[in-house]
Amino acid sequence: MLTGPTSYMVNLAFGVANYDQAYALGMLNVGVARNLALLLMTVHQTISYGMFALPLFFMVEKRLGVHGGDLGKKLLPRAVVTFSIYLIAVAFPFIDSINQFLGAVTTIPVTYIIPCLAHLMYFNTAEARRKAQVSPVLSWELMSLLNITIVVVGSLYGVLLGGFITFNSMVKASREYGLFAKCYQCNTVVALNDDDHYLYYDDEV
Repeated sequence: MLTGPTSYMVNLAFGVANYDQAYALGMLNVGVARNLALLLMTVHQTISYGMFALPLFFMVEKRLGVHGGDLGKKLLPRAVVTFSIYLIAVAFPFIDSINQFLGAVTTIPVTYIIPCLAHLMYFNTAEARRKAQVSPVLSWELMSLLNITIVVVGSLYGVLLGGFITFNSMVKASREYGLFAKCYQCNTVVALNDDDHYLYYDDEV
């Protein structure tokens, strides 16, 4: 639901050419806008890595008893964690398919379905609605209908359909490339040149 509109527009614009393409950014025309998008995505991925790796850093540091020490004692375990993540990324170059599958079966339920269900269950009586600290802008009936719609659409479109498609993509990628692939998606489109001709991995971009 969050990325649905943009995904729809990209698939509408590029169609079949985007079927085997891991990232939509590779379908954009070469130019300043595409380079800026890549730069912003790199910044996003860097920040995301820091957010998700930090708990792992803390866990390893506490396990080794260096969490309360100075930064010098923390560098080695953090470097080991970083190298391990890097090794996994190289071993599984189709991590994008894995990430998409996990997003479909975990992110959508946690972000959309569970909160809406919790709201429906908690405010299912007139007494609970009367004691609510903040009343909805819409009526309680419309709010409940909206929550139910999100739960149903998220479950069918996001979890079931999204999970099925991304799981098949993950299985296909694992069979095609395997571990430590020498070249991942080299035969797929990476960009469009100024003449709107598709460029491939081995072409000069």
